[in-house]
Amino acid sequence: MDAAVDAVSVVRKLWESWPGDSIVDDAERGIFAESERIVYIDHAGTFSVSGPLNVPEPPQRKPPVFWRPANEAELVAARRTADAVILADEDAVRRYRAHFDPDAARDQVLLIDRPWAPGGVSPLTTEADGVVFRGATTTTLPALLGAIRREPIFQEPRRTLRDRLGLQAAETVLSGGRSAFPVS
Repeated sequence: MDAAVDAVSVVRKLWESWPGDSIVDDAERGIFAESERIVYIDHAGTFSVSGPLNVPEPPQRKPPVFWRPANEAELVAARRTADAVILADEDAVRRYRAHFDPDAARDQVLLIDRPWAPGGVSPLTTEADGVVFRGATTTTLPALLGAIRREPIFQEPRRTLRDRLGLQAAETVLSGGRSAFPVS
């Protein structure tokens, strides 16, 4: 469990180690990126990672972290760590929400794991904030995608996954850091 929490911490720091806006692509000056802004993360925990990531941060800046807890201890860890938690059924969603103080909890989305078959209930009707589908096959997938496309949320202009899930902007987890490519 500690390893999973630490791995998420490392990944979040790595995403910040090379800011996307540091790429200036200035051919006249011969500068691709403001290299002094690319930093080591120097993470020490279950994992020891110097960093930086060898590519700029993802286009979504900080993609959401999903967790499907397998037991009670993972439920607690997911509450502290994940942006989206995938639960087995509606009862699990109710228990999860009731077990934690919503004022003390971090911004988080609950998703329900749901089988889907053509002609079933609306794909997104649930007490959870969203649905993760399983059981679609190559023959049933077109019907599933058609049903999802009719949902109002998908009528809005394209946004990041974090926006679509209603998550706030992710907090900065890496502050400072020694430059991987100091300018002399």
